[in-house]
Amino acid sequence: MTSAAWNSLSKSNASFSSMSDISMPDLPNLPGIRRDLSAINPKLYKEFKASKSQIFSKIEEDSNSVTSFFDDPNRIMDLSKSLSHFPNQSGSFNDLTGRYSIRSQQQDRRNNHRSLPFSSLDGKKSFVNSNKLVCTFIAFFTENFEKTIGEQSRKVHIKFHLEDNTIEVVEPRVENSGSINGQFLKRHQVPKPKFLVSEGDLPYYTIEDFYSAGVEIEMYNRVFVIVDCDDATKNYFEERGMPFGAPLKLPNSVYDPTRRPGATRGSSRASTASATGGKSKGKPKVLGAFEFGRKVLRFYGVWDCRASLFGDELKVKLHYSLADGALEIVPVHERNGGRDRLPKYLKRTQVMKEREDFMNTTAASIDEYSLAGYSSSGLISSGSMLALLGEGPGIEPPQAYHWKDLTIGMRIPVASLDILLIDADEFTREFYNSKEIPLAPPIELPKPIYPDVSNEPIPPLIPKPIKTMEEKKKANIYMGVVLQFQAILDNPKEADKSRQFVIQYYMENDTVQIMEPQVRNSGHKGGVFLTRCKLENSLNPPDIYLGAVVSILAHKFVVLDADLYTLKFMENHTEIWRQCELSQIVKKIKTKKEVLQRVMLTYPGLTSVYLNLPLTQEIFERAGLDMIKQEVCTVFRQVDSLRTGTIKMTKLLRFVVDL
Repeated sequence: MTSAAWNSLSKSNASFSSMSDISMPDLPNLPGIRRDLSAINPKLYKEFKASKSQIFSKIEEDSNSVTSFFDDPNRIMDLSKSLSHFPNQSGSFNDLTGRYSIRSQQQDRRNNHRSLPFSSLDGKKSFVNSNKLVCTFIAFFTENFEKTIGEQSRKVHIKFHLEDNTIEVVEPRVENSGSINGQFLKRHQVPKPKFLVSEGDLPYYTIEDFYSAGVEIEMYNRVFVIVDCDDATKNYFEERGMPFGAPLKLPNSVYDPTRRPGATRGSSRASTASATGGKSKGKPKVLGAFEFGRKVLRFYGVWDCRASLFGDELKVKLHYSLADGALEIVPVHERNGGRDRLPKYLKRTQVMKEREDFMNTTAASIDEYSLAGYSSSGLISSGSMLALLGEGPGIEPPQAYHWKDLTIGMRIPVASLDILLIDADEFTREFYNSKEIPLAPPIELPKPIYPDVSNEPIPPLIPKPIKTMEEKKKANIYMGVVLQFQAILDNPKEADKSRQFVIQYYMENDTVQIMEPQVRNSGHKGGVFLTRCKLENSLNPPDIYLGAVVSILAHKFVVLDADLYTLKFMENHTEIWRQCELSQIVKKIKTKKEVLQRVMLTYPGLTSVYLNLPLTQEIFERAGLDMIKQEVCTVFRQVDSLRTGTIKMTKLLRFVVDL
């Protein structure tokens, strides 16, 4: 407390004498003074009460008077320290009585961090002291398969999380091992066996149980033997004065996929050759899958097939697998190459080298019935056939291409392919350099020579027809105008009765296209029925309208309907379609006006009947009017101004009466 505050407080002591009858509970919740001191922090209140017992004893003696407590300045200093926002030190780990603003709390949550100001860190919990610390141990466990392979051990990594004493067991992944590797035991607190738990001990494993190499840890009826740990774990034990000790070796029964049956071939051929006294020629061995895995050598080559029909100089890639010595030939696709994008020319397989001494066999390799007797007897003996096939005694079996045989500039005949190796990628060159067999520089192919092309424009293969002035004018007027009509076949077969078509007429050049809508389970594919073309028997626009029968090639179509755009276009061009001229239609109706009125007035339900286009055409036919469907549609559209597709009988009657 500053001197100015202390002087102001001493001057106000006189006013406190008048408040001698006020007790502590009567004071309001003012800053620095609370009615219940234990409400601030119970843990801090207990520590304060234990350390300041004398102050509280004097407060209890003079609890009925507030002024008696503030008479001594030392008491006020002690009380202000106990109630300050910045206590000197707390003995509790979770004490957050220091200044810890909301913004600081939010920032600590984002950083996954927790600030503990003004608190003692001597008794902090393990999850704070060992946050994200993991000890990794190398162990093995043994399984007994009596009926099959006997005892077999498996290597695992035991990860002990120090923050919460949880254990996770992971089996390291080994490629091509034939077993499912990965997480063997999920992370959790592993309980100890009941016979290992004594009074006062924790029921689950702790880091003290992994104190040295050779320790056996029993988890769920499996005994894991610790043999080693990583460097971080060793440093952790050494800092606490618990040396881990020398690592142990894994037993011979630990499963090693590189030693499984069939993984690598033994020297049976060499031993057989030495036992029989023969000479085993040194055959280069493939490096193996466990030494190089999936590493592949890549060569760039050229397949020159220009001697064949439509042949060309095609670029290919040759892949050589170091694991098993298999070859693969893949084409290099170029943009706009004009060839099918085949996935590969040769699938992954071993390719045998050519036999130069195929027929140069010794006499001992052919029996008494030699090839000389083939013409007389007509038969080939077994020894001669083996000689022809490159087999038999004294004949070396064919050998596959080895990576030592592949060089820049060599030719590899594979089936009908003759591949010339011209280059290799960086990894392949580095591999050969590491084996002290450097590859030759890449071969540059000569550039193709093309004939000189003059600057004159090349005439088109198919000459375009020359348009007349009338055709150009028509194309400019009706550009983009497409009339669409719905039609069916005239006199169709039983299978074609359900088929419908859309006739598209292009006004700009009088071309026609017919589409067939797709209908599921109809038996017809649908789609384009006739591609856009100009018919020989030119179909003119006046020839196609509602109700007309149109002949297109070998088919006859009955036009049933048209879209709104087509009907509106036809009504606006009555000079082409006379069937859409309303004045001519009205003249026809006036000739049978009285009969038409009588038919509509005698129609049942006159006031409530709604007519569509077929019913309207039926009423006109009852009145004896000879009108085609296009003329009826024009009248119907004149009455149906809202384009709803239906009209009332009374509205049509009013239209006829007003004529």
